[in-house]
Amino acid sequence: MTRAPIIETGVRFGAGLLALGLCGCPETDDGPAATTGTDGSTEGTDSAVTPPGVTGPVPTDGDTSTGSGADSGSETADPDSGSATDSGTTGPGTTDGTSDGATDSTDTGSSSSSSGGLVCDAPEENCNDECVDTTMSADHCGACNDPCPGDDICVESMCVAEQELIANGDFGSGLNHWMTSNNPDQVATCDGAPDDELFVFVDGGGFAFNGPSTGPSSHVIYQDFDVPMGIAAATFSIEYAQDPPMPLDPANVQTIIKDCLDENMDGASENAFRIDLVDPNDDVFVAPIAFEVATPDMSAGDPLAVAPMLVNITVADGALLAYLQGEEGNTLRLRIAQVESTIPWNIAFDDVSLNVELN
Repeated sequence: MTRAPIIETGVRFGAGLLALGLCGCPETDDGPAATTGTDGSTEGTDSAVTPPGVTGPVPTDGDTSTGSGADSGSETADPDSGSATDSGTTGPGTTDGTSDGATDSTDTGSSSSSSGGLVCDAPEENCNDECVDTTMSADHCGACNDPCPGDDICVESMCVAEQELIANGDFGSGLNHWMTSNNPDQVATCDGAPDDELFVFVDGGGFAFNGPSTGPSSHVIYQDFDVPMGIAAATFSIEYAQDPPMPLDPANVQTIIKDCLDENMDGASENAFRIDLVDPNDDVFVAPIAFEVATPDMSAGDPLAVAPMLVNITVADGALLAYLQGEEGNTLRLRIAQVESTIPWNIAFDDVSLNVELN
């Protein structure tokens, strides 16, 4: 289905290739070749052309060598021009008045890695001729060819287990694993509108949809899950669309009971769409909120569209992690609730996820 731009309330690189080339370029000697005597002294300028095929340590004009750093390579005379091509390498301590044509490539060291000609920018490394971020690659975690076992993921160069705590969060198999209910404890009428006691959460072909209601009501859809041990990170996310006719005030709705007649006499709005963690042993409608996961209070998307534009909420803060760590080994209930004291308004939601990383 089509998705709208992502709105996030909390969180959780390409490789540059540098070609390093070495080119050997001919060294041109424009002057005539000098001859060397048997005693090693220079006997003057020889204007004759060096015969074809003759090679030897024929120095070129301006080429001054000292000590052990002398040019150790050979020079091949060009039979046509009398010039020599320097194929050697100038050693340490050598001052060469001519250019060997070699380009000196310098590796800057810590910012890149290379092997076989491929250079990768840190934190990527050359793994099998491919630049790979070894801080997050499950196939190369911390080092090349060092994969994480099973379904573990790589986080900061370490393999950790990842576990989804919510089953069928994409509603691909309808409402399997989910429990749904209307609150039966409702007043008979609200400003002349009949109370809606009908269950309204239905499978919308890949998302849950709170269809057009006939009157004020309150509904819940929920799922119980076990909190594993050793949680290192936690992220909750949901995609939703809603179109309430009145401003939402989820902070004023602590129980999932409609209050269109303002029975609590606070004069505030009694409309809310909220996601909470509660104790599964308590009544699902009036259970004290153990942890407030998300309480979106704005209109978003069009729930009545065939393919509604859904907005994403992601929660990955330290408070969620700390709460789950304090509940390790226990069973919790994720409750998604709507209190609809002012009608009509609808909700569609999809891709409900509570994902944790384990040490």
